[in-house]
Amino acid sequence: MVAGLIGFQFLLPFIKPNRYSGSITEWVFTFSIILFLTVYFLFHKRFVSIDFDPVNKKITLTTTSLVSGTKTNDYNYADITFKGGKDSASFRKKATDFIEIYNKTHKLIKLEKTSVGEYAFDNILIEFRQLKNST
Repeated sequence: MVAGLIGFQFLLPFIKPNRYSGSITEWVFTFSIILFLTVYFLFHKRFVSIDFDPVNKKITLTTTSLVSGTKTNDYNYADITFKGGKDSASFRKKATDFIEIYNKTHKLIKLEKTSVGEYAFDNILIEFRQLKNST
């Protein structure tokens, strides 16, 4: 995406040659988008694993990001809530089931069926529903 943005800026004089453009403004806009995308991907949490411990009534969530590396955190059942749903389809992707996991009001992570896998996603959803029914 970054290469596409920079390439578009270099090809713009050939695409619309008779147009006066404020190139400094366009480059500043392009680099601000590139900076935003870079920061987003550096801090974006990726799902590694989730373990349910019914004996200790805890959930162990392991995530990774490029900046902070792999983190493993324990959360009490009483503090965890979840919201399941389905993202609507768009031009680039089909409709996707998801689970958002919250620690009280703080969003921990969003799991999508396409990135986790159907079998694992369904089992995680079943575990959360059982957790909701037991509390």
